[in-house]
Amino acid sequence: MSYKKWTGLSITVAAFALASGQTTVNLKSQGRNVDFAGASLTKPFRMGTVLPAGCADGEMFFKANAVAGQNVYACLNGAWVGSTPMPPAAGEGGKVLGSDGTQPAWQALGGDVAGTPGTMAVRALRGKSLGTVDPVDGDWLRWNGVAGEWQATPPESGLVAGNGLRLTGTTLAVEDAVVPLYTTGQGAPSGACTAGRDFYTDTAGSGLWTCGSGGAWRQASLAGHVHGTEQITSGLMALPRGGTNQGSWTAGRCVQVSADGTRLESAAAACGNGGDSSPALPDISKALIWDDFLSGDKSTTASIGTLGWQQQGVGTFTELTSETNHPGLIRMDSTTSATNNTATLHLMRTVGFQRSEMFDLTWIFRVNQADTSMVARVGLLGAATSAYNQPRPSDGIWLEKSASDTTWFWTIRSGGTDVQRIDTGVAVMAAGWVKLRLRRVDSSTLGLTVNNGVELTSAAALPASPCTPWAVVHNGNTANSRTMDVDYFSLTLTGLVR
Repeated sequence: MSYKKWTGLSITVAAFALASGQTTVNLKSQGRNVDFAGASLTKPFRMGTVLPAGCADGEMFFKANAVAGQNVYACLNGAWVGSTPMPPAAGEGGKVLGSDGTQPAWQALGGDVAGTPGTMAVRALRGKSLGTVDPVDGDWLRWNGVAGEWQATPPESGLVAGNGLRLTGTTLAVEDAVVPLYTTGQGAPSGACTAGRDFYTDTAGSGLWTCGSGGAWRQASLAGHVHGTEQITSGLMALPRGGTNQGSWTAGRCVQVSADGTRLESAAAACGNGGDSSPALPDISKALIWDDFLSGDKSTTASIGTLGWQQQGVGTFTELTSETNHPGLIRMDSTTSATNNTATLHLMRTVGFQRSEMFDLTWIFRVNQADTSMVARVGLLGAATSAYNQPRPSDGIWLEKSASDTTWFWTIRSGGTDVQRIDTGVAVMAAGWVKLRLRRVDSSTLGLTVNNGVELTSAAALPASPCTPWAVVHNGNTANSRTMDVDYFSLTLTGLVR
């Protein structure tokens, strides 16, 4: 009875105390199993716009002015730590949770993989696509540069034995029938051998043996070893027989290589007088002249080079020290004595050869300046005495550099008019060697090549006058020394009927 009375009294006192506002309840020590489910309002954290200066671990604070979702702060190790919200999952199906560097974020799979986490598949390697054809057992992965993708590829079909090799299953060996077999020993070889394959060296007698037909060893001839002509019966070693059953040769008689190139034979008919040592006449359907400028007087008119070149103009001609690959050099110099000076080199004076002939002309030369004072022309000139000393004659076919040119031009000139002037595209370079080839391709076409480049062709009408080889250097309207070095000249005429 007394227990119940005290209990009721305690509740009445507590209620009175709460109602009067004079007593504070300490939930930590006085509360137990506190349930706020029925409360109309709860604020479990302190709240404000500025974090308190200090805190004790476990404290919580609601920062009212923080970014929505990041308002709650907790005290850890005596410092406030903000919360990081989880991004909404709605509409982010198939993505994985990652970070954009500042906060969590849903991210789709990318790079070399595709799909969702449950169906993820590798679609590329290092950004290069994988082919769509599934591999089978034994395939290997290979990059196909044409298709631009990695592809499942069957293994190679196998090794292929090249020349001199033999493949048996997976075993690769030397093919005896193709690759020679060399052996050594002392004395003559013995035993069987394979013809055309086996070679033997006698280390004692320094003799070489080969295996001939029938599997028989045969000794090769040593230096100084002599065979009679009757012993040489076939092959290239049978050349002394000449195919005429000659058992001996008479001193001073002529021989020649047979038409099929396999043997020597009597040359009595070619020698023209019963086969004695007189030389055969040259092929009269051809004519050839050339000059390396290794001989002759380099300063006297009609004595320059082997061919005795003529010189015209007030310029000078000087022999230069030879250079590698250019053994004979003649320098043509306009000199500085006056403007419009020329130095001219030519052959055959007024006669020359007919332009209708099948000719092939080569010049190798260089100009030593490439400015507007340098004028140079090399080729063929219309054979007229008065034209030799002109810097630009009325008739001719030549390669030229005029005052304003920076590239070489192919010019065909007739009656004082340029029938043709073609830019070769080859730059004029000071001290740069030029190899000029000018030829008749057929009865109506000329061809010109510079420095072994692409041949230019022309069917332009040609002047009727004969041609003579010709070269000129000219200093234009300035009294400057302009020089050209000539290294080589050749002219071939073919198809002559005489």
